[in-house]
Formats: sequence, structure tokens, C-alpha cells
Amino acid sequence: MPAITYTNVLAKRGKNFAQRQPGVVLVFCIIGALALLIISLIVVKKRAEANKRKEDAAHRKMNAAPKMQTAPAV
Repeated sequence: MPAITYTNVLAKRGKNFAQRQPGVVLVFCIIGALALLIISLIVVKKRAEANKRKEDAAHRKMNAAPKMQTAPAV
């Protein structure tokens, strides 16, 4: 008989933190979502700047005036 009461005690659990404090969990979710948004905006901005620098360098390289070679003096 003691085994039955012990299993009843184990099966009967209290509410966990998320069930007791749903507002705190909601705040954590909102803060996490905002952090992800800010980080992704920073990454997108950095990648756009890098792509622009790469395109500018390629454009300058293509449009550079060719160097004229002079004939050797005789």
C-alpha cells in the first residue's frame, strides 16, 4: 500500500513556472523577438554595405583608364 501513495505523490505535481507566471514568459518572448529583429537588421545593413563596397570596387576597376605606353626613345 505505501507504493500506491508514493506514486500518487509523484504523479501529483504542482504548476511549473510558466503556468504560474504567464506574463513573465510573454515578456521574455517579446524581448527575444525584438533582439532577433535588431540583430537581423544589423546583419542586413552590414551585408548591404559590403555588397555596395564590392560593386563600387568592381565598377572602378572596369572603368579605370588604361595606362598608355610610351614608345622607347631611339
